[in-house]
Amino acid sequence: MRARLVPVSPGTEWLATSPEGFAPLIDAGVHSMIVAPLTTGEGPLGLLTLYRTGLKPFEDADLDIARQVAATAAAHLDNARRYRREHEAAAALHRRLQPNALPDLSAVEADYVYLPEGAGSGWFDVIPRSGTRVALVFGDVAGHGVEAAATMGQLRIALRTLTLQDLETDELLTHLDEVAAHVASSSGGDVGGPVATCAISVYDPVTRRCTMVRAGHPAPVVVEPDGTPLTVHVPEGPALGEGGGRVFPRYLFRGPARGPLASGPGMTVAPCR
Repeated sequence: MRARLVPVSPGTEWLATSPEGFAPLIDAGVHSMIVAPLTTGEGPLGLLTLYRTGLKPFEDADLDIARQVAATAAAHLDNARRYRREHEAAAALHRRLQPNALPDLSAVEADYVYLPEGAGSGWFDVIPRSGTRVALVFGDVAGHGVEAAATMGQLRIALRTLTLQDLETDELLTHLDEVAAHVASSSGGDVGGPVATCAISVYDPVTRRCTMVRAGHPAPVVVEPDGTPLTVHVPEGPALGEGGGRVFPRYLFRGPARGPLASGPGMTVAPCR
């Protein structure tokens, strides 16, 4: 299929194939048309049609311009279609890698509301630890798309594996930093650049204390029983991805006598009553 000039007149043969369908062209006084296919390497996407009334008919110079417009439009439409496919794939992968359900905890009640922005690469987790403790995890991988979602999945699984070793919170981030650096180097990314941010809060319902640590991530929020938020000055460690055994300072928070403890956007943990 190629771009071409098409004359329009009441006696044109192709108009007779659908007199009622093409009647608006005659009624509008259309006397000349250009039709140009919108095509890519994968095949046709559509058709560009230009109409002219009241002026002189289209010429070859107009046809050349129409070809350029059609080629540009086809390229943009193809890019948009590819982006949409990648966006949908990344969003599906991201949803698949999030927790399907919260674990059954014996000493705390946990709930969450998670509202991702499009195909973002943020994640959260609730991980039971020894002695009825529970780890609340929030993280965000740099970038978007399928690759970022896959990186998020690797870091989430790595952190759950490290948590089984019952490491301290600062040690968890030190080891996760090494994993992030390895993921970056394996994927061909910039070694030493930021790969992700993460915040971990380990709540102990027995002592009612929460140990917090973060790597470039916003600090957790603690909410008093009356709903008043408390500022928690958790020292900010570096973002994940450089490796080399970096240190992430911890912060120990003593919880309220009763009431919820919120760690990160949209998650609350409260002692069972």
